[in-house]
Amino acid sequence: MNTREILLTGLAGMAWIALAMPLDSRSEAADLVAINILAVPDASMRDRARELNEQLQQFQPQPFALDETHTPHISVLHRFVATKDLPKIVAAVEGVSARHRLAGAKLETAGLEHSAWGEAEVVSIKVEKTPELAALQADLVAALRPFAAPSGGPDAFVTSPGPPEIDAKTLEYVQTFEQKQTGERFEPHITAGEISRTAKDELPPFPHTTFSIETLAIYQLGNIGTARKELWRAAPAR
Repeated sequence: MNTREILLTGLAGMAWIALAMPLDSRSEAADLVAINILAVPDASMRDRARELNEQLQQFQPQPFALDETHTPHISVLHRFVATKDLPKIVAAVEGVSARHRLAGAKLETAGLEHSAWGEAEVVSIKVEKTPELAALQADLVAALRPFAAPSGGPDAFVTSPGPPEIDAKTLEYVQTFEQKQTGERFEPHITAGEISRTAKDELPPFPHTTFSIETLAIYQLGNIGTARKELWRAAPAR
């Protein structure tokens, strides 16, 4: 049995158990999971995102730190899906990944962007959209549409004890991602944290940076679109 067969067998037999450990995100009755198919930037860009997260901490306490359970990433597609469908979803994403060969692709940053999130502003590193990224997203949307659940609740996410809890904005963002964040509306970015509306202009400009994509992966989501638990990662190119 090869590595892929072992992975799919394990997902088929214990999908909900794998999602529950070690970050307890779901009750035993829950049957949906909020997933993010994402591009993992290279180590240098992950470090830059963490540095920006630490810089934002100087302005106000952050709802998350970019640590081992909050991975810096570029979201490509969010979905609510049935836990039982995870093996089929992995197979579908593997097929798309094999066609697009994302690993090693060069991308460029384009400064910082801010978007309203409750009383604060989410700060992200803007990434220039390329035809390759757009084509990847379009194929993923088509491949995963048969598995889309119309909505989901907080049990579909990874949570940790205490705040922040899964808020209504997060639920709505995942539920409407295909309608509002794909195609011409796709704006690639790396979320770094939050800042108050009064302090956002105090951030220094983010330097133009060229970086590469390390791999494509599937993560279970946390609050504010954070990538909390890895479910699958594309094998290194040979």
